[in-house]
Formats: sequence, structure tokens, C-alpha cells
Amino acid sequence: MTGITTRFASLALAAGIAVGLAGCAESTQSKTCAQADAVRSSIEDLRNVNLSANGMVALQGALAQVGTQLQLLGADLKSGGQAQLAAVQSAVGQLKTAVATAVADPTQANLDAAGAARDAARSSIQNLASAVTSGC
Repeated sequence: MTGITTRFASLALAAGIAVGLAGCAESTQSKTCAQADAVRSSIEDLRNVNLSANGMVALQGALAQVGTQLQLLGADLKSGGQAQLAAVQSAVGQLKTAVATAVADPTQANLDAAGAARDAARSSIQNLASAVTSGC
């Protein structure tokens, strides 16, 4: 038993050291790329919201997650991509407002406005993705 415990402890220690060294060696660019992937994932989750099954409230939750991931990406970005990030944050803010309005008053005009805001956000997100992931 002691031999197994010692081997397990040694393996755990080696794994911990390897993870620590990998973290120290991780470049700012790779952190930015990882955060860009997290933004991309949250956008994919947003895209996969089933409105007929989960309603507009689910869309609001997914939008909130996109906003959180964008804030984290902003913390990782240096000067490159800041203008595009600001444009995305503005577009996502407008989309959140349009969705909240559509939730409160689901008229065709409000739903159309949410669709237009979604399209604007998608365009700005594509611009950000091009700027941020060019070095990934």
C-alpha cells in the first residue's frame, strides 16, 4: 500500500510541477487565444439557444455569458483588438436591450429589432475574431 501511495504522490507532484511550468511558460498570446475560444464557445451556446423550448429568458442568460466572456477577453487584450472589442461590447449591449424589450413586449417590431441587433453583433464579433485570432 505504501508503495502505491508513494507512486501516486510522486505522480501527483510531477503533474503539479508540469502544470505549474506550463502556466509559467504560457504566453500572453496563448492566453488571449484561449479566452477568444471561450468567447467563441459562449457565442456558439447563444446560437444554440432553442427559443421555442426555452424562451427569450434563455437567450438573455446566454447573452449575459457572452458579455462576461468579452470582459475577460478585454482584460487579456493589449492594444490590438481593443477597438473591435469595444464595438462588440456596444453591439452586444444593444442586443441585450433589444432582447429585453422583446421579452417585455413581444411585438413583431420588437422581434425584428432584436434580429437586426443580432445581425449587427454577429458582424462586429467576426471583426473581433479576425483581429484577435490572427496570431493564434
